[in-house]
Amino acid sequence: MQQGDVFKVTDIDYDNLTAEDLLSEELYDTILSQDDELKINKSVGLCGNRARKLSMKTDFDKCYKAYLAQVARLQMADGTAGSVTSFADQPITLRCGLWVADDAGVRKCKRTPDGATAWDVASPIPIMPTELYENIDTGTEKIRIAYFKNNAWRSTVCERVTVSSNIKIIELANIGIEVTSESSKFLVKYISDMVSLNLNIIPRYKSTSRLGWINNDFMPYDTNVKFDGEVDNKYIFEAVSQVGDYHTWLMHMKELRKNRIFRIALNTSFAAPLIRLTGTLPFITHLWGGTGTGKSVTLMAAASVWGNPEPGKMFRTLNMTEYALLSASAFLGDMCFVGDELQSIKSKWTDLDKMIMTLTEGQNRGRMHFNHSLPVDNWRCSYLFSGEEPITYDNSGGGVKNRVIEIQCNDMLVPDGNKTAALVRENYGHAGKDFIELIKKHDLREPYRNIQKEILATSDTTPKQAMAMALIMLADCMVSKFIFDVEPLDFEDIKKYLLSESQVDVSERAHSFIINHIAQNMARFNSDTSGEEWGIIKENEVLINKNILHRELKAMGFEFDAVKSKWAEKKYLTLNSAGRYIHNVRVKNASMKADFVRLTLE
Repeated sequence: MQQGDVFKVTDIDYDNLTAEDLLSEELYDTILSQDDELKINKSVGLCGNRARKLSMKTDFDKCYKAYLAQVARLQMADGTAGSVTSFADQPITLRCGLWVADDAGVRKCKRTPDGATAWDVASPIPIMPTELYENIDTGTEKIRIAYFKNNAWRSTVCERVTVSSNIKIIELANIGIEVTSESSKFLVKYISDMVSLNLNIIPRYKSTSRLGWINNDFMPYDTNVKFDGEVDNKYIFEAVSQVGDYHTWLMHMKELRKNRIFRIALNTSFAAPLIRLTGTLPFITHLWGGTGTGKSVTLMAAASVWGNPEPGKMFRTLNMTEYALLSASAFLGDMCFVGDELQSIKSKWTDLDKMIMTLTEGQNRGRMHFNHSLPVDNWRCSYLFSGEEPITYDNSGGGVKNRVIEIQCNDMLVPDGNKTAALVRENYGHAGKDFIELIKKHDLREPYRNIQKEILATSDTTPKQAMAMALIMLADCMVSKFIFDVEPLDFEDIKKYLLSESQVDVSERAHSFIINHIAQNMARFNSDTSGEEWGIIKENEVLINKNILHRELKAMGFEFDAVKSKWAEKKYLTLNSAGRYIHNVRVKNASMKADFVRLTLE
């Protein structure tokens, strides 16, 4: 052929190719224009044979290899020079440079050391990046990968580091992406090339891995922010949805709300998104008592405010580890955590007081990765729990008592539990979405403060107990007026569910315990007793051995050092002449002095 002629594959006269032909870009373009690997390899081999006869095989190989590298550089710099993806029903069309991306998968042609042509296979199935995310909480970039499997396009969201590592990307095989240790490096390169070639095409979004408030938006109801946490919390995220008939749900709940405890439980669920808006802290409402009162169905109804009330969705048993409980709280963010069967969590948490404090502080402990600290999760959930026994005890700390609205259930909460359970399984999720749109239109900080002040003015409860109940009542005001069209709760309706200052005060509970304990052990204060002698009682006071007092208080979870100053302020104990708590005295006929605490009995 003459130099400058346009090559066609069928016209190539391999036996008569000239030296100029063998070094021309036109010949190389013609060879690579074939869509069959066998034909390409055959053409390169025949050209190589001709080059060997002309004693220029090395020059041919170098030029052909340089040509491939040049094309690759041009296409990586400007994707317009390359081809585009041609997957059937693909979610987006992207430039793919030197990669061939069609229904047979993803591959790229290359030259082998011996001059032959081979294919690097990145994936035997269609696969492509479709969206890029930047998490607003952590700043972490994530990527959505779409792939065609079992006659349908599917997708997953993962961190960029996952698809940038030959080792990490193999984890995607668990969800059906066809990747092996051999193909992983090609798949990593392919995804990297696709992102680089299509930075102006692939959509970028702000994203979050949790539910709840994001500035003035509320995930998942607002679409300005994308959800990027599907792998870990897909089932909960999908549970937040609207199913069935809203009116049917409303009419049934309107009737059930005539029961005051049921109403408080439902209000606790509605109160969750109010916590961040009012600048307050998470709180717990706990319903406890024997079986058969409808506690579990009440919790299902409360869960149905936001979504699917089936176990494992928006409603769960508390048979979960500490990590699972805190992770679920962080994911729910500003929604209600509904948990049944509190007693099942005791084997996971050795200290329920610690659990309560951790949940109501609204953040977990900082965690460390091998080379950096991980972000601290935070949340503003309300918690609605149920169980057969209380969640706090006489020896629980004051901070713990403060954070819990605890209600004993003796009477039936739901007349027909089976009917209600069936109804909320078929009709759910509408009220939560409606409520979010409602509260966006109101500044609720001042109404909240007014309710809290009224509670404190009309009861002897603590500010933190008033905080929790004020949130419940604020939720009740909003849903009563705008959703159920009924009168809201009155302050008199909720007073009996609040703890008084003395019930919260640890020193009061410790003093009440020790006075009752002394009364139960009067024989210990008799010098004629054959057992252990604790001290002496006379008129309106008791002298009790310091070590015994410490021991008996500690056995019930109290510490003398933690309550002694309050006891002195309240005149529950008498200081010695030096202003100290301990009296070093001889009791009756004792041969030596001992340390005693002088308690008043009035």
